[in-house]
Amino acid sequence: MKTRMKDWEFVGDINWETYGGKWYYPDPRKALCWYVLNMWEATGDTSGAEFICEVNLVDLTVISPRDVSSALEYCGLGDELLELKPAERYSTMMLAVHDYGIKAPLASISGKRLDRVRAEARRYAEEAMSDDELLASRLNRQVNQIGSTAADFMSGAIDAGLRRAAEEISSGAREPTAVERVLFKIHATCKGQTLGGVTEESVSMSQACATALECTEALKGAK
Repeated sequence: MKTRMKDWEFVGDINWETYGGKWYYPDPRKALCWYVLNMWEATGDTSGAEFICEVNLVDLTVISPRDVSSALEYCGLGDELLELKPAERYSTMMLAVHDYGIKAPLASISGKRLDRVRAEARRYAEEAMSDDELLASRLNRQVNQIGSTAADFMSGAIDAGLRRAAEEISSGAREPTAVERVLFKIHATCKGQTLGGVTEESVSMSQACATALECTEALKGAK
């Protein structure tokens, strides 16, 4: 699929070359889903400036209402959304979710020519729009050290990789890595307490990590 840059909706300062900006385009094959180009200057020294443009995907159909509400509150949005037309309301919600950090990172393009960086990022997004295999591979790839995928990030389940690891280790499938062991101890010790308070999900994660640690110790004792 081919698009023109003027077809992408711009969000940001008029001096985006200096302060960065975002452009978004609706997924042509799925409602309430957008591709977002997020660009900024990575260095302050203009003589050696390097620009970065992220290619992200936001799909409101896979994000929980609770996470959407948190994103809207974070961005200071409330009842005024009801006054907007549906298309503008949903795109505003999407941008709030994106800025809140709930998005699938598909690619990151960098270089010293901002026009070329943005163009390359747009072409990558266009390819993902029409190539199911490429999109699936990017959504299913791990994006952090605990095994969480880009799809996990978009659904707001950033710790999903750690939960999967805990389940694998509890089943005896493998031993934990050094990083996993440290994170298991942190979650098991906090007993579900987070900066946002204790939730059903955080308690469940704490219990899963505690079980993984117990199974690891049991296996060590059996050897």
